[in-house]
Amino acid sequence: MCYNRRVPTQVAFKPLERGTLLLTILQDSLTPSTQAALKDVSDNAEAIGMPLYLVGGSVRDLILGRPIKDLDLVVEGDATQVASELGEKHSGKVTLHPRFGTATISLQGRRIDQATARRENYIRPGALPEVVASGLEDDLSRRDFSINAMALPLTGTQKGELIDLHGGQEDLAARSIRVLHDDSFSDDPTRMLRAIRYEGRLDFSLEEVTSRLLLEAVEEKKLTSITGDRIRRELELIFLEEEPVPILQRAGGLGVLDTIYLPMGRADFTPLKGISTDDDPLLYLGAFAYPLEHYEGEVLISRLYMPNSWASVVRDTISIRRGMEIDWVDLPQGELAGCLDRHSTTSVRACCMLSTLVVRDLIQMYLDEMRQVKTILNGDDLITLGFPPGPAIGEVLRDLRYARVEGRVASREDELRLAEQYLGGKGG
Repeated sequence: MCYNRRVPTQVAFKPLERGTLLLTILQDSLTPSTQAALKDVSDNAEAIGMPLYLVGGSVRDLILGRPIKDLDLVVEGDATQVASELGEKHSGKVTLHPRFGTATISLQGRRIDQATARRENYIRPGALPEVVASGLEDDLSRRDFSINAMALPLTGTQKGELIDLHGGQEDLAARSIRVLHDDSFSDDPTRMLRAIRYEGRLDFSLEEVTSRLLLEAVEEKKLTSITGDRIRRELELIFLEEEPVPILQRAGGLGVLDTIYLPMGRADFTPLKGISTDDDPLLYLGAFAYPLEHYEGEVLISRLYMPNSWASVVRDTISIRRGMEIDWVDLPQGELAGCLDRHSTTSVRACCMLSTLVVRDLIQMYLDEMRQVKTILNGDDLITLGFPPGPAIGEVLRDLRYARVEGRVASREDELRLAEQYLGGKGG
């Protein structure tokens, strides 16, 4: 295996002058409850002689001065033992995963995840690795990129002394995403999507060799060896980024999306730029679905092992686009509302953003006005009029609503008259 290693300027495990400062910054960046929980974990690990480290993205973001969302902790020893003993001491809720050497403990109102330092062996490209307990050096060497392969000791004589075996600091300074070895994208092709996601999130660039390796992996269609649920998870993480559009466009431009499923490369994400980060992340899935035909949508659903929430967005988006292309734009407003009512709001909104101006205006009118229209009468009112309980009640209320959308009724009395016509068999 040819390693794409940048030799660090410091000798491995040599203390760095800024190490203690990083530990101080870490403490200052945490809430009091998280500080207390982390201290409990650190004290317990130290008491039983198992070194504890902050690793991965937590260290990267600490150095960059970015908010730390999750604490990524590694134990040289047995993370499940550390968590179990800590849970007994502090009556914390502990969840153990011995097969994977991981544990989760709830302390001070905060969930803390821990993992045993491990080595990974890939039996074949794209397969999930075999995991073997090991030391910190192996644990850092198994990681995806150099900027995620640093550690900050939280116990022992090295406490606070940054450990950087793969030149992660230099790559942070160079704003560069670099894999640790030449087989990285073969071992785990989902790293292709991850590399592009970090590149976009951090405003970094792919290092030259890493860029070449990624393009080779695209050419060799490495992602075809990955199960759909793993790819879907990576796409979901992209959807949750602050600015998904440039990341998705970059993935499309590099040909990565084509290797998942060729029609995915037809998606146009430009109209979705500027969507609030608090908005529905599945709008981006709607952009994937929008240019597809029904059969292509079904293939995509199958390829990504989509849950119902995803599958309905794909099917509904395609259905709305096809309906608008055929005749929905010429329908009376009530009938148009009826067509759109049958589809998910996510899909309706996606089509609104992605459609031509005429269609966009119609859908926007539905979202702003038609969708808000309610009838004054309710089911009890119709039963009082003489309608038998059952599905017919819902159908009449629906038709009353559509009549109100079109302006054919404007008051309770209007609705009563129309309902009486239905009761007498004259409505239509």
